Amino acid sequence: MIFHQLWNQRKQNGWIFLELLVVSFFLWTVIDPVYVLIANRLIDPGYKSEGAYVVRFQGYMPNDAKYNAEVDDDSIGVANYWHIARIISDQPEVESYSISKVFAFPY
Repeated sequence: MIFHQLWNQRKQNGWIFLELLVVSFFLWTVIDPVYVLIANRLIDPGYKSEGAYVVRFQGYMPNDAKYNAEVDDDSIGVANYWHIARIISDQPEVESYSISKVFAFPY
């Protein structure tokens, strides 16, 4: 019955689809660049990205060949994370480091 009703209202549904396309295009071409410009201006003017690196840690999934169920524990993962962070911070080339969430601004 729902499919029958959708088929009978296909002209109205077509207009809704076209409206969604127009709105999506507007948001993508107008609003997104404005958002990016505003976000870029919020970055501290003294921020220099030269020599800055991002290190991302990620574990193996259970279906991966290198997955080890014995070390798949939150406490072991946290201990390993801090151990790796300590190794990176102790390197002579590292002046400073920061730990943040994956999607933290400005990353």
